[in-house]
Amino acid sequence: MKISPLDIRQKQFHLRWRGFDINEVDAFLEEVTGEMETVVRETHTLREELEKRDRELAVLREEETTLKQTLLTTQQLIDELKSQARREADLIIREAELKAEAVVEQANRHSVSIMGELADLKRQKAMFLEKLRGLLDLHYRLLELETEEDVRSARRYGETGSGNGEARVESAPVLKAAPPPSAA
Repeated sequence: MKISPLDIRQKQFHLRWRGFDINEVDAFLEEVTGEMETVVRETHTLREELEKRDRELAVLREEETTLKQTLLTTQQLIDELKSQARREADLIIREAELKAEAVVEQANRHSVSIMGELADLKRQKAMFLEKLRGLLDLHYRLLELETEEDVRSARRYGETGSGNGEARVESAPVLKAAPPPSAA
C-alpha cells in the first residue's frame, strides 16, 4: 500500500486507556518509514539519473559547440581555399596569356623575318634573271657575229676559190639565232 501525504495527515489512532494504541502507531510508523525509504531511494536514483543526464547533456552541448566551431573553421578553410584557388587560376591564366603573347610576338617576328628573306630571294631572282638575260643577249650577239663572219668568210672564199667572182653563199649555212627573250 502506498502512503500519500494526505494519508499521513488523515491517519487517526484509536485511543486506549493511556493514549494511542502503541502497536498501531508502531505499525503505521513502520509503514511510513518503508514508504519514505522507498521515496528516498527513488529520489536518490532519480537525482543520480538527472545528474547523469545533465552530464550527458553537457557533453552533447560541448560536442555541439565543437561541431559548430569545426563547421565554421571548415567553412572558413573552404572559403580560403577557394580564394587561393581563384588567385592561382588567375595567375595561371595571366602566365598563359603572357606566354601566348610571347608566342604571337615571336611568330610575328619570324613572319617578318621570312617576309624579309622572301623579298631578298625575289631580288636575287630578279638579279639572276637580269644577268641571265644579259648573258643570253651576249650569246645571241656572239652568234650573230659568228654568223656574219661565216658569211663573210664564205664570200671571200667564193671570190677567191671559184675565180669567176661570184660568191657562193649557198654553200655556207646561215644560222639565225632565236630572238632574245622578252623581259618578264
